[in-house]
Amino acid sequence: MGQLMDFAHCWSGSSFFGSICSPCDPEQLEPAMPSSTSPMNEEICKTARMHPVMWEVMPIFMGVFGGALFCLPITREFPIAHLLAVAVYLSTDVELLINAPRVPGTHWNWIGKIFSLMLALVAGRILCLTRQEVGLVRPQINGWLGVFVGCTVAAVLIATFVLPNPNHRSFDTEAFLYQSTMPGLAEEIAYRGIALAFLLRGYKEVAPGRKGSAVVVISAFTFGLIHALSRNDLGWQFRGSIFFPIFFLGLLCGFLRWATSSVMAPILVHNADNL
Repeated sequence: MGQLMDFAHCWSGSSFFGSICSPCDPEQLEPAMPSSTSPMNEEICKTARMHPVMWEVMPIFMGVFGGALFCLPITREFPIAHLLAVAVYLSTDVELLINAPRVPGTHWNWIGKIFSLMLALVAGRILCLTRQEVGLVRPQINGWLGVFVGCTVAAVLIATFVLPNPNHRSFDTEAFLYQSTMPGLAEEIAYRGIALAFLLRGYKEVAPGRKGSAVVVISAFTFGLIHALSRNDLGWQFRGSIFFPIFFLGLLCGFLRWATSSVMAPILVHNADNL
């Protein structure tokens, strides 16, 4: 999960959201050329170059609204204003991550993650979310310690044996420092903090229940989709081998967020998964 927008802008008409390319890998930065010069391919390339931002944020909108439609039989509500606000917030987060400058001499997207955390702070203020709603409080572990340990083990096993290994370079000191801190902080506060809190407000859910479970599914579905759905010059590509493990990991983190009333446990699970 730590590869969410941690790769360089592998855009040859789009950015590869679910791309498992290594950050700043020169081979991954070469433009992907169409397999032919047919008029259809030329039109696809022209359209992609004209609307790069649209392709970059489309998985977000598809995840938020698609997840809400999927959960409609459970929620029986469709709070479009809250869904739109969450989609715009997460899309802004994506654009900041993609376009953030690099710290000279580093390989990872430190500045992008810092921008993401700053955006979360601003969004929390604008949306009038409290620390309790976002989950920036001490986790209420109590009887959930065993569940927390189990989720951590499950996340690590999935990352080790199910997901492809995205790291082509050796796991050096910078990689360890980055993966053990920034992805979990930025991504969990965004998806299981701000987004989840505002969706819960939209569904008027204040205690664990079916609507809360639906919000966890929407968050996890969006999180999985932005990793697995990408567009290049030849069209859209969906990678189920990436989507389903990350969707499941998103469910684990969302469940921990809901069970402990805090994003701290998901952050720890997320960073453990990256390592």
